[in-house]
Amino acid sequence: MKRFLLLFVAAIVSISAFAQATKPTIIVLPSDIWACANNYTTSNGCPDYDAAFGGDAMLRSIADMVGDEMRAGGLNVIDFDAYRKIAENAERSGVVFYEMPYDFIIYVSWEIINDNDCNTLNLSMNALDVYSNKYMASVMSKVTKEKLSEADIRIAAMSEMDNLVGQFRGYLEDIMINATKALKETAESFDRVSSKYDNTKTLNYNVTADSNINMKATIQMLEHHPLFLAFRFLPS
Repeated sequence: MKRFLLLFVAAIVSISAFAQATKPTIIVLPSDIWACANNYTTSNGCPDYDAAFGGDAMLRSIADMVGDEMRAGGLNVIDFDAYRKIAENAERSGVVFYEMPYDFIIYVSWEIINDNDCNTLNLSMNALDVYSNKYMASVMSKVTKEKLSEADIRIAAMSEMDNLVGQFRGYLEDIMINATKALKETAESFDRVSSKYDNTKTLNYNVTADSNINMKATIQMLEHHPLFLAFRFLPS
């Protein structure tokens, strides 16, 4: 039991250092709606990213710009070309992707609506946490002008980058805070359980319900997010 407690204390202490050393990786892709609207889909209706990045210079420009801004905000970004090379090398080697080389996807989308003498640009960027399959950041920009150019699309995206980076940072900080809290609560639960040992070192399994809940929550957290994958390698 003491060994378990030591491991949890070590985990708590190492969270901050581990988070600083491990930066989640982001990839920027067109949204399904954008791909469908611009006819970049495969025969079965899935987004064709190869065709999209190869055929739409504006998409590539926006993806590069968003990637550069996220890097400037201290986050790792893998561009589509680099990801494609990884996938192609893996396919040639017969390697199966059990985990993607990215942790978050930023889906970008925009449309221009023509209404007589007025044109409206609607642009959105939505970030998906791959491991939880939940959207954790979202920004939108709307521009109405008599004439819209490609520069307006880039400006609209750039105007929301501080907001997007801020949401990313807030999300990652919440993960660290919640994980630290869960680990501390679980360590306290183990401490309560350890007090139930008798003289023969036989564990009394009358464990409180909150101990079980905290333990399950912590295990789920450690197993389902990249910031905590390192804990899988703690000795048993």
